[in-house]
Amino acid sequence: MQAGRVLNKRDAEVDLKLCEAATPGPWELEPEADDDEGLVIWKKDVEHPGRSEGVIVLNPDCHYEEADINFITEAREALPYWIQRALAAEAALRWYANQDNYSIPHIGCTSKVMADRGKRASDTLKELGIEVGK
Repeated sequence: MQAGRVLNKRDAEVDLKLCEAATPGPWELEPEADDDEGLVIWKKDVEHPGRSEGVIVLNPDCHYEEADINFITEAREALPYWIQRALAAEAALRWYANQDNYSIPHIGCTSKVMADRGKRASDTLKELGIEVGK
């Protein structure tokens, strides 16, 4: 079974750990790769200019679509970004989905919900850089 997959479902926490274990981004396509070495995707080592921290070499005998190459180079930073946003949004939604936060039989909303007035959701959206509508 692949890491991050459980019964055909993704696990955000496992997927995020996979991202964090990989060479840090941003990754770049070597602009002048040798035809014999294939396409090279790498991460510059800022402490040692001209060297790399990690390298992915794509087979020189294969044709790669530009969209696939762009996906590989961007995925290192894009996936953790979106996974973290999704986890934050999920946490806020779980709070609002918890019926214990809403009502006491025959009385109505609990003081927790009345006091919150959407603040938790609003704060989460702000943290994610999403403008909160009025």
